[in-house]
Amino acid sequence: MDTLPVIVLRQIVEYLPSNADRLIMSLVCKRWFDQRQSYLHFYTDRMNLNKTGIINFNKTVTLNSYKQIINQDIINAPLTILLYTDPHQYINWDTSNRCILLNGDTWKQEVLAMRWIKKITFCDCPAKPMDKEFWDGTTEFFEALIARDGHLPKIQFNQRTRALPQQHVHLDALAISIYGDSNDDGGTFNIDALPPTLTSLRFNSYFWFVPHFDLTHLGSLKSLYLLHDIQRKQFDSSNLPPSLTKLGIELPSMENAPLVKLPPGITNLSLQHNYPLQGGHYLSKLELPAHYLRVLKFGDMDGSTLLRITSSNFPVLEHLIFEYKLFNEIPMDLSSLPSSLQRLNVSTYRPIASLPSSIEWLSIQFECKFQLSDMVWPSPSRIRTLHLAAYGHELKEGDIPTSITSLKLKRYNKPVHPSALFNGIQKLACIKE
Repeated sequence: MDTLPVIVLRQIVEYLPSNADRLIMSLVCKRWFDQRQSYLHFYTDRMNLNKTGIINFNKTVTLNSYKQIINQDIINAPLTILLYTDPHQYINWDTSNRCILLNGDTWKQEVLAMRWIKKITFCDCPAKPMDKEFWDGTTEFFEALIARDGHLPKIQFNQRTRALPQQHVHLDALAISIYGDSNDDGGTFNIDALPPTLTSLRFNSYFWFVPHFDLTHLGSLKSLYLLHDIQRKQFDSSNLPPSLTKLGIELPSMENAPLVKLPPGITNLSLQHNYPLQGGHYLSKLELPAHYLRVLKFGDMDGSTLLRITSSNFPVLEHLIFEYKLFNEIPMDLSSLPSSLQRLNVSTYRPIASLPSSIEWLSIQFECKFQLSDMVWPSPSRIRTLHLAAYGHELKEGDIPTSITSLKLKRYNKPVHPSALFNGIQKLACIKE
């Protein structure tokens, strides 16, 4: 350890996926700790920062020996900037490392004084909308950014008013949340007002689209999420751009819904609903087989849907995420899931009897009290990473397969029997939150 040059240590750091791993590496020996300033750096995207971009160290975790490294990483990291009009609506949850409350036009010079900007997020509120006048006033600001850097950073708008940005505004991402008198209807939406530069678009409210629902002019759009009442607004995949790869739809009901034919470029599909599935299971309204789909997410799984998630219907599916919210004491057999499946996220009120043999990454959130010892693990097991959340029993020998190298226990307050942790486990995390 004492002979490894600093350049090699820097390369090792780049292969460590978390800040915890990087900190632990610096504690391997005295030399690595003493020379930490020469090779160590941290990810800063998810750190708890204050408005000036400096980390908020609390009384429990001080990291005094690493403060200089962390703050230097923050200074050198690309900036993410939040520009907002309501001091109470966004500031508490946004993860941007610079936050500016808009007051007149002074924000423009403040932002232009910053270097290496990765992303700018605009957030308005009904009391202070970012309307046509506001966006018209940003033209010179965006031109100045391009003249200085040669390009624009990613521009996102979190919109909560009915004032739409004009087509000339360069937006990469737009999330619209407008609620009418019925608390679920955003009213009329002019689809032609959307900027053609969008790569991500979220409709978080129901809309009546005019002149009709057609996004084919958004040739750069990659991700789309919408609350879509397909009983009153026909969902036609021919009205979606061929560039789309990720689609999320929240269905108010399945009854009388038309068949949904996915565009051929869709690889990631999320299906949600906010009413009981009375008109049949999810997949009864989806044209199968889905030859291109690699990621599939369900907000609430039902038994009949589960039976149709097979290799013949989803021949290249790699990642499945679902919640099973109906309490049922009969264990569910997951061994018939597609043979291509590699990752599985399950939150369940129903016990699990068996798993598919192909999975390498597994996450289970326990909403019922079944035990891991009652579940049949694949043999041989390919599972390397296992996350268990709210498991209500003591973890004992034989409860998890010996193929596991990374184990995370979340909201786990039971003892772990020493024999349950075998030598093959290289990474262990216990989170009590």
